[in-house]
Amino acid sequence: MKFRYTYLLISLLMSVCGVQFLYADSFDEIYSVCKKGKTVNVTEDLFVEGIVISDWKNANMEVNPNKSHTAVDLTQNAVTAYIQLPDGSRGIRLKFEDESYNRFSRFDVVKLNLKGAVLHVSSRTGAATVSALTPANVVAYRHGSDEELVVKEKHISELTDADIYTWVTLKDVEFIFKDGTYADIQETYGQRVEKYHSGYKSVNARMDGWVTSLRDINGDAIYMMVNSSCDWRRDGDGVPGGTGDFSGIVVSSRLRRFGESIGRYSIRPLDKNAFSMTSKKPMWKLLTGFILDGSLGQTLFFEKAGEVQNLNKKKLSDDRILSDSGSESYLWTDTGAEIRLVSDFNYLSADASANGQVKNGAVDFKTPCNTWYQFDDMGNVCGTNGVYLEFSTRKVKGTCLHLSFDIAAGNGNLENSQLYPYEWKVEYSLDGKDWTIVKDNITGRKSFAVRTIPAWTKQIGKTKYPTQYDCGIGLQQHNFELPAEVIGKDKVIVKISPASEVLSVLHPSSDKSSKLKSDKSNVAKSTNRTNTNLRFGTIRIDYK
Repeated sequence: MKFRYTYLLISLLMSVCGVQFLYADSFDEIYSVCKKGKTVNVTEDLFVEGIVISDWKNANMEVNPNKSHTAVDLTQNAVTAYIQLPDGSRGIRLKFEDESYNRFSRFDVVKLNLKGAVLHVSSRTGAATVSALTPANVVAYRHGSDEELVVKEKHISELTDADIYTWVTLKDVEFIFKDGTYADIQETYGQRVEKYHSGYKSVNARMDGWVTSLRDINGDAIYMMVNSSCDWRRDGDGVPGGTGDFSGIVVSSRLRRFGESIGRYSIRPLDKNAFSMTSKKPMWKLLTGFILDGSLGQTLFFEKAGEVQNLNKKKLSDDRILSDSGSESYLWTDTGAEIRLVSDFNYLSADASANGQVKNGAVDFKTPCNTWYQFDDMGNVCGTNGVYLEFSTRKVKGTCLHLSFDIAAGNGNLENSQLYPYEWKVEYSLDGKDWTIVKDNITGRKSFAVRTIPAWTKQIGKTKYPTQYDCGIGLQQHNFELPAEVIGKDKVIVKISPASEVLSVLHPSSDKSSKLKSDKSNVAKSTNRTNTNLRFGTIRIDYK
């Protein structure tokens, strides 16, 4: 607490001495010192005033990167704070030189002199970050209240770059995936939280941070970012199933573990109070889906084989799975894959007695890598196979249709976490012949990178491979808006298939990316019989 007292003492001395400063009430002065895409050492007085929207004791302030394949740098969260200008127009991310210097609590009103600090302005968004801060940069400080905080209420589509690092309430939102928690991860790889990891023999703490998707009444979506150290993210209650407003700090971040992008904007809540439910009913109605939430036991229902429980002892490559929720729909693959029932990690408790192997399931397609592709007589890729979903929209009374699923590759063994198709796409068709690609609703991209679930370090042949930086910590949630033309049809088919010939590879050095440039060593080949696993924890079609 000593630096909080230091801040108060500095403020008192300034007041007694009658010292007054001119403060930047907009970003004009910051931009005059540092242009977009630049980093400068501030050598002259530069004063800013704002209200703190973060909390130094909160575990969900910043992305904590890996410093090795077995350890996470948790200091990034500890040194980070956020202030927004008094009128709420812009925000600034603060990075203290030492975590002991950061003692800003929510609603504190602070005045800073940035002289001696380092200022960076993002070339992409214009957002400002000030680093290398010390207590000497704090020239005035007092405790404030929530009444002084300007709160912006917006729908997701209304977010702009000016909202980054400010407190925003997203209106009329819901959690897309309702059978999980605030961060559905493989618990043994996250940071240890004694509150709910007491039943585990070991938590290796090799990873941190994951995202969960939110959707609003207009059909727009955004990722909520949650660090695994948060003791509220998995307490047995799960996420709210209704509709409401969601408040937090808007950020523009990269989460390397997740893939190429998590969208231009995402939001960091401080705790479970971020969501204020206004209705117990969701805005979006489930048309059909493969939820696999355990309510029907560890069972899949097939068109030909009927009810099947012991999937690991059967090969059902020529059959279609029937939906377990909503209207009838079918899920199948033309790769010849074996179909298995595995875990999705969406269990509500983090206790070892509820480790997810029983309650919540996922459909896993196990097949050699080359079966995801079609090859010509010369051995060149000429097409793709995939996973298909067929359903009817004839009775849909609505104007908007969404496809959502969570996905991961691998089976927890590094040997089976390589040489699978790295880039994937979603297409739809009304006749099974002409296909149209659909963009990811959050990132706006036509393809997405699939990560593997976590896997231990392993010796494969003569090479030892560590847990990869670029394997996920759970299943990736994705959302796609299908065009209005698919509504009112007897049959709609969705295809999820490789978007390129690039394959994922393992690296002996764990700081490398899991994706390499296309070359002869890591592209699809007709002779590649390496087994791949692709799992879907939930697949759902919703409409509004």
